[in-house]
Amino acid sequence: MSNPPDNSGNSQGSRVPGRPRLSHKKSRRGCLRCKARRIKCDENHPVCTPCTRHNVSCEWPVEKALKSNSKKTSTRKRSSKSADSGTPESSRRRQDNSDSSTPVFEGKLDESCHLLELRLFHQFSTVTCKTLPGANIDQIYQAWANRIPIFALEYNHKNLLYSIFAFAAFHLADTYPERDEFKRAFHQYCSRCFEEQDLAVASLTASNADSVILSCTLISILTFRPQHEGSTIVSLPLRVISANSGGRTFRRAWTWVVNNPESIAGLIVKTIPHYIEALLESITFDPKDNRLIYPADIIAEPFKHLLDPRVPERQDWESEAWDDEIERAYSEALSHIGAIYHASQASEPEGTLTRRIMGFSPMLSDRFIELLRDGEPRALVVIAHYYALIKQFENIWWIKDTAYREVMEIYGLLPPEWQTMMRWPLEMLGIPASTFSFPSGFR
Repeated sequence: MSNPPDNSGNSQGSRVPGRPRLSHKKSRRGCLRCKARRIKCDENHPVCTPCTRHNVSCEWPVEKALKSNSKKTSTRKRSSKSADSGTPESSRRRQDNSDSSTPVFEGKLDESCHLLELRLFHQFSTVTCKTLPGANIDQIYQAWANRIPIFALEYNHKNLLYSIFAFAAFHLADTYPERDEFKRAFHQYCSRCFEEQDLAVASLTASNADSVILSCTLISILTFRPQHEGSTIVSLPLRVISANSGGRTFRRAWTWVVNNPESIAGLIVKTIPHYIEALLESITFDPKDNRLIYPADIIAEPFKHLLDPRVPERQDWESEAWDDEIERAYSEALSHIGAIYHASQASEPEGTLTRRIMGFSPMLSDRFIELLRDGEPRALVVIAHYYALIKQFENIWWIKDTAYREVMEIYGLLPPEWQTMMRWPLEMLGIPASTFSFPSGFR
């Protein structure tokens, strides 16, 4: 006679009728839930059979999942190597896919980080991308909304991905100023994108040239608004200009993308006729006369006196560092400012003008950046003229009060004799020069 079933739950042989018996064999690479339940996991990715049967989430140990995935993809990489060799795009894929499984955040996975990144990714692709210069052109809009975010993810370009996150957080922080979490995200992703951009520039090749140029584009916009209260041209923009490494980086990167029909950066830049030739050769395109003009011709009347080492008048003018390299650094910076000025006078469309404005900091020479970093008064005055020009675009959310804030901050930093050089920027802000007290003999 058989014994009655034991319903106490203490018998090892008892189980609920109709429920499958659970195996207790070990699984070295099983999912976290199967390990916790001490059952055999069939290691079926992305969701194992036990988790599928119970309709629960299936999570995997990060390191072991990566190891398992690398084994599965190794055969595909070997088989595609010979077929892909020889093209810039395939070269980029081979190099970048080597660590494409690496998560954006190293170490312990944090669900809140993933949710934030999803929010930022969605914000950029659906809202923020529409506010970028040139987004009124469908090709450029589609590139920023779809191709560029996918490109950053697919090839694991962290400099570009973090720039996207930083820019989206920047927009959210501006839209919801009461939400401190967006401000914190902006600060954190700014720091990360600067670090990754420095690394990408240090190892610049055909495989990451597109990401470097596109990151330069987004990073240059971040210079228009301070990360912290009281941050001005002397702090944040210098850090950003450093991350972009001046025009040398742009020129080096452009050599790899200019003849690549698959380049996204090339597509965006080439939408402005003759624009890239102007940037690379330190010349500009005059839309009025339909011709390229060299720096000596493009530096507009309001700026020409800034190249005279005897201006402003002062007793110690010979003490200012001046040589051919310094003069060329100032001349190149002023040629870009002059290009923006002439384009504005010719009523160039706002989308094109803002792209010229956005391309200013990546095109500054290394020598000019050094002068700015050293706090040379003439370099500060030159930058003040640039900021005064963008006053007309204060309706754009990422510009707003930048012109007034930076010009006034620079004015306060300058020695009295150099403040006379700020007449034009102050007038561009609508502030009469007579309002300010200039030293005697400098009027």
